[in-house]
Amino acid sequence: MMCVGVGLLGAASLAAAHAASPAAGEESVAPAFDWLDVAQVQEIERPGERVERVVFSPDGSLMALAAEGDIELWGVETGELRHRLAGHIDRELDMGMPITGLAFSPDGATLASTSWSQGGAPEAALILWDMQTGGAQLSLAAEGGCHDVVFTPGGDALWAACGGDVQRYSPVDGSITARLGEQPIEAIALHPDGETLASVAANLGPDPTVSTRVNLWHLGGESPGHIGTLTTDATLDSLLFSSDGRHLLSRAQVAQEGAPAQLLVWEWQHGNLAYRHELLGSGAFAVGPDGQTLAGSFRDALLMALDGTPVDHGILVRQQGGADALAFSASGDQLAWAGKPPTFPAPLVRVWQAEPAPAGGGELPASDYQIIELPEVEATDDPVAWHESITGCGSSTRSPWRRSHCACVRAAISWSRSAWKA
Repeated sequence: MMCVGVGLLGAASLAAAHAASPAAGEESVAPAFDWLDVAQVQEIERPGERVERVVFSPDGSLMALAAEGDIELWGVETGELRHRLAGHIDRELDMGMPITGLAFSPDGATLASTSWSQGGAPEAALILWDMQTGGAQLSLAAEGGCHDVVFTPGGDALWAACGGDVQRYSPVDGSITARLGEQPIEAIALHPDGETLASVAANLGPDPTVSTRVNLWHLGGESPGHIGTLTTDATLDSLLFSSDGRHLLSRAQVAQEGAPAQLLVWEWQHGNLAYRHELLGSGAFAVGPDGQTLAGSFRDALLMALDGTPVDHGILVRQQGGADALAFSASGDQLAWAGKPPTFPAPLVRVWQAEPAPAGGGELPASDYQIIELPEVEATDDPVAWHESITGCGSSTRSPWRRSHCACVRAAISWSRSAWKA
């Protein structure tokens, strides 16, 4: 069992930091793409070790892949290898270091990458690459290694978890313009408005509980200020804000031997853990730009809503095996999957393209419940028809989200009837 909570700085501080953010329970727009109508548009076979990370450029024309200490840039449409970026080298062992973070600048002109290995001696642990030439613009953080990196929304700065804290760098000259925290950091995430940063400490010291807490920092003003803490009893190793800023996602590694990783979905402004989902295999996950659609190696689905409702899709999961890395394009209509299917000799990267959702797909309520006023006395011999009359679940239902919900309710009613008769 996993326990969660919010630090004593409290929900008031978190809410004040984003008072204008949508409240929990407000309606959100359903995905604009129909993943039932999907086509595989690219397949890249990559000899060697598994692909550890994949990320789309903002315009969707490029994919950056990280594997074996190298970074490769591929054309999404052509499947052509554009550049191979080999700069994360251990200067003592003369070998590549694991890539721990990839982030494109908002204009797509620059790719930032980080590397870290315990005991390693990197020549440069934070590198900024020119996407036109494939050359290194800046090579930074030669001591201690870096775990993660993210650009600010305007692209005028980037935050990186390097050495013993988190630094804000200028992408022009590599100068450090701010710092926060006082310990090595495993993962960071930046809110879409650039005003809040989340961090989780690396589990490297004598106190393992430091990696079970998400620290939240307000970046406005002259210097960053700590505004709250989200706590669990599991080690966290990945953080990501949803694109609408309403949710913070974190991957938790449960201490129990053999237990799968879990994806925690926080309503971070209120300090609430909204949902928890099991992740199999490597624990790869991604969230779509709609802020509502998850992709991951989940037990029961490849695609699902934040609340765990499966999203109908046409991707043949059994033929793919477990995912080592996943990424949505910024437009939301493409999904990249990296892994090694059991029947294939080498790792693959596959890209699927979804078609626009049919008109009238409707909206998905963020809440699991709806209030229905019932008459004081009423009976029915057909609970399925009664349910359809009050929820709109009928043969004309076109939204994949509502179809899935309606199917679940019908199944529950059918099971209840059978159990009652028995």
